[in-house]
Amino acid sequence: MITINLLPVKQIQKRLKALADIIKLGAFLAATLVVLGVIAMLLSGQISGLKKEIAGLQADRDTYKDTLEDIEKLKKDKADLETKLNVISTLKKDSRLTVRLVDEIANLVPQNKLWLLSLSQGGGKLIFSGVAQDNAIIANFMNDLEASPYFANPELQSSSMYTVEGQKLKNFALTCDIVQPADPPVEDEKKG
Repeated sequence: MITINLLPVKQIQKRLKALADIIKLGAFLAATLVVLGVIAMLLSGQISGLKKEIAGLQADRDTYKDTLEDIEKLKKDKADLETKLNVISTLKKDSRLTVRLVDEIANLVPQNKLWLLSLSQGGGKLIFSGVAQDNAIIANFMNDLEASPYFANPELQSSSMYTVEGQKLKNFALTCDIVQPADPPVEDEKKG
C-alpha cells in the first residue's frame, strides 16, 4: 500500500525556520535596544553630573567676577600710570636738555660781539636769529655750535646788513640740529 503524505512538510519546515529567524532577529533587536537603553542611561547620568559640575564652576566663576573686574581695572590703571610716568620721564629729560642747551648757548655766544634776538626749539631743531658785528663772528659761532656735544649741522639761513645807531652790523638767522648726548659731561653732572 502506498501512503501519500499530503501534508506540506517542506513548507511547514520553511515557515518554522522563518519564524525562528524572526524570533532570533527580534531577540537581537531587543538585546540591542536594552544595551542602548543602558548606555543612554549611563550617558544621561554622566551628562547630568557634568551639568551639575558646570553649574558649580559657573557659580565659582561668578564669585570671582568682582575680583577679575578689579584685576582688569588694576591692569588698566597700571598701564595708565606707566604711560604717565613715561611722559613725566620724557618731560624731565627734555627739560634737562633744554636747560643744558640754553646754558651751552650762553657759554658759546661771544660777549659784546654777538646778540641773540630770538631762540626757538621744535622738531629736534633750534632756530636762532640775532645780530653780530661781522660775518667772521657768525662763522666762529657756527663752528662753536658744531663742536658742542648738544648741536650738529648748523646752517646759516640768512645774513643781511643791519644798521643800529650808525654802526653796521650783520643780522642773521641760522638753524641747527639738537643732539642728546649719550653720557652727559662731567660738569653737567656736578651742576645737577
